[in-house]
Formats: sequence, structure tokens, C-alpha cells
Amino acid sequence: MKKKIFLNLLLISLFFTVPLIAKAYNYAGYRWGGSWPNVTVDYSAVVVTAWRTRIQNTMNDWNATGAKFTFKVGSSNNDVSVYYADDSTLAYVQTTRKYVVTGDITKAIMKINSRHDFNPPYVSGYDFSTVMRHEFGHWLKLDHSNPPSLMQPSFSVGTIRYVDSDMRNAIRSIYGAQ
Repeated sequence: MKKKIFLNLLLISLFFTVPLIAKAYNYAGYRWGGSWPNVTVDYSAVVVTAWRTRIQNTMNDWNATGAKFTFKVGSSNNDVSVYYADDSTLAYVQTTRKYVVTGDITKAIMKINSRHDFNPPYVSGYDFSTVMRHEFGHWLKLDHSNPPSLMQPSFSVGTIRYVDSDMRNAIRSIYGAQ
């Protein structure tokens, strides 16, 4: 009896003294396949030079996370392109998986809604780099998370978010650390 009480008290004390580890990200549950995925991205359809530069910089930001995952530039079916729609969507990502319920991602596309003012080229507007970091986070299969976060569901004009330690840890937990 005393042993049982002692063990219960020990468990309770551990519960209150060991910090609970909370995930600062949400994972969609599937990923790009392979032990070190190299995903080639084709953004040749994006004609705004400043946007192309920021897309490349964003890919470099995610490549610098220390995860076993690499974005590369080249001709592929993983496209980034521009569209126009009279709605509040800034951009979106769609992925295709090998199998519907489970399976590795085989293709991703990103569409940027040109209806919105992005900085650049506009002095004010939505930060294009933040939107790209967010959308490439979706390519890596991060879901929306609570603000303030790069993966929060929406941004106000002028909001800037970076690939921070939470996002680096998220990608390392999904793809493994280098």
C-alpha cells in the first residue's frame, strides 16, 4: 500500500515538474518520399523578377533548416504560377499523393493571386516573401497553426514572418535532421 502511494506521488510530482512539450506546428500526416527528398520547383511562369528572386530566397530559407529536404530550381511538374481571382485568397498549394489516403507526395503546385497588392512591387501590401514562406511550408506539409506563426491561416497587410526555430524543428521532425 505504501509503495503504491509512493509511486502515485512520484508520478504526480513528475507531472508537475517536467515541462510539457507542445508542438508549435501542425503536420498534415504525409510527406515527400525518400530518405532525403530533392524537389525540383519550376517557377518560370512567374514573370515579375522581384517575385522570382523572393521565391528562390524562400526555397533557400527552407533549405537552410537543417532538415533532410532540398528544394531545387528546374523544369518539373511542381509549378509556381500566377492567376487572378476576385477573392481574399493570396495564394494556395495543391499536392498530389501516390495514394489518396496515405502515400508520398508526387506533385505540388502553387498559385499566386495577382489580384492582391504584394510588396514588392508595391511599397505597401502583403509581404510577398512571407506569403511564399507560408506556401512553401504547405509544400513541406505543414498545416495552419495558431498566430503568431509563419503558418497562421491569414496575414494582415505588412505582416512579416520568417522560418523560425519552431518551423525548423517541425521540418526536422518530419524529414529528419541532416
